Amino acid sequence: MFESIVSSLPKRVDRALQRRSFEYFKRRRFYEYRARIRDDLEPLIVYQMGKVGSSTVVETLTNHCPQYAVYQVHVLTRDWIRNVEEQYREASKDLGKPTIDEHVLASRYLLERFNGERDDKRWKVISIARDPVARNISAFFQAFPIYFSQEAAKHGGKSISGLKVDRLIRLFLDQFGEDRHRLPLEWFQIHMQPAFGLDIYDSPFDRDKGYQTYSNQQCELLVLRMEDLRNTLQPALRDFLGVEIPALASANVSADKEYADTYREFIERMTLPPSYLDTLYNSAYARYFYSEDEIAGFRRRWQTPSP
Repeated sequence: MFESIVSSLPKRVDRALQRRSFEYFKRRRFYEYRARIRDDLEPLIVYQMGKVGSSTVVETLTNHCPQYAVYQVHVLTRDWIRNVEEQYREASKDLGKPTIDEHVLASRYLLERFNGERDDKRWKVISIARDPVARNISAFFQAFPIYFSQEAAKHGGKSISGLKVDRLIRLFLDQFGEDRHRLPLEWFQIHMQPAFGLDIYDSPFDRDKGYQTYSNQQCELLVLRMEDLRNTLQPALRDFLGVEIPALASANVSADKEYADTYREFIERMTLPPSYLDTLYNSAYARYFYSEDEIAGFRRRWQTPSP
């Protein structure tokens, strides 16, 4: 029905509707996304919190595993998809133009497939963990136009680089929000477990190997650590998928972004309070994925400004 409506509209009307109606814009983008999907390929879902190196993994899989349709998503339950869409709706108002990321469209598409195929399919899923402090800082920069859309609108809408680093540090510490700071600590319980019925904490993580596989009736899951990707992705994919990859691609790296200089200065000047570090590094998440020595190294990095 929606497809026939879109195809019958004059282009100028279609463009005007996309500018004026977020709902139409979202459905239009989903229609375009759905038209590109290869339903004949086996789905491979890279499902993880943002800013853990997933774009690098997705690009590597896309380049070297043509037998799979690779999907990159951060949420996979109906309520969370609606929540994220609403964040984009509000940000679109502040920015003065509609915006939505492709991973949200992929989430909605996969949810539709889950509803139709869940009982008949065992899904292949890859996820990634990362030092929670480093992840939070990267997420703050990447999603700044969505999380702080009013602030971003004052500085051109997209780029965080127009803001003073002192201001960014205060926003990160005081206004980023407890839920966002705690997200890496709770992501696997809030997102992975409801989507696939799998609690990774029921089994140990092999820190020496740097990756672990899990399975139940709904999915086969591979979890890696971002810090080890260059050494572990090749053997992990060999074990999990039976594929050989010649090299690790790099994508969506903060050091290559338009805000790279601002990001670098932020990292150099940021000193985090001990109470913040205690919350993140005494968590079950940190102690599950990282050894005491590794956690101590993370603490040293963030307690002392870079020289």
